[in-house]
Amino acid sequence: MAMQPVKKFKPSQKFYGQLILGSPGAGKTTYCWKMAQLLKKIGRKVVIVNLDPANDVMPYKPDIDIRMLINLEEVMGESKLGPNGALLYCMEYLEKNIDWLLEQLSGENSTNFIFDLPGQVELYCHHDSLKNDAFTSKYKKLNSALVSIIEDYSLVTFQLVDIFNDENLLKVKNLVDKANGYIFKSEEGRHINSMLACAIGAQEPVQKELYDYQE
Repeated sequence: MAMQPVKKFKPSQKFYGQLILGSPGAGKTTYCWKMAQLLKKIGRKVVIVNLDPANDVMPYKPDIDIRMLINLEEVMGESKLGPNGALLYCMEYLEKNIDWLLEQLSGENSTNFIFDLPGQVELYCHHDSLKNDAFTSKYKKLNSALVSIIEDYSLVTFQLVDIFNDENLLKVKNLVDKANGYIFKSEEGRHINSMLACAIGAQEPVQKELYDYQE
């Protein structure tokens, strides 16, 4: 895969992102694929970043792929490590070579970045590689303050999502936009109205949605 030439960000440029977390097999990659399709339908610029070195079967073509930097299978073969150990090695390698990722993160103004992250819980509970990316360290105090507010005021909410239903996926997009402070352009509204006009059926009650997902 050919990487796009690096473009320097301008101070006036604004970018928006989604970090997709979840256990292995939860549907992170499928969500990234469908959300990217939805955002492109309404005219947004989207960059998908695959940061899972074990993600070798993707329905989308990543714009930035950690597997171009380091390959899990090669690490397992050369270092005689199992899948989990090799994954930890890959993330440590990314941490040491974070400039590679920073150079790839380029785009036009208002680009939406979607980060497809690995699902192994060890990376988040018992390991610091993902916490130590260089571009998050300067916001450490701010992030700690925001987490404190979220915990103290119970601001975490949950939104059920059917990734194969555009109307349902739009609800998630709206929540993400609100969290990112994104203000959509007028032409996006026309695209959204057109999509909603094609939707079939009324919104199901929450209890019915819960039952469907349990099934």
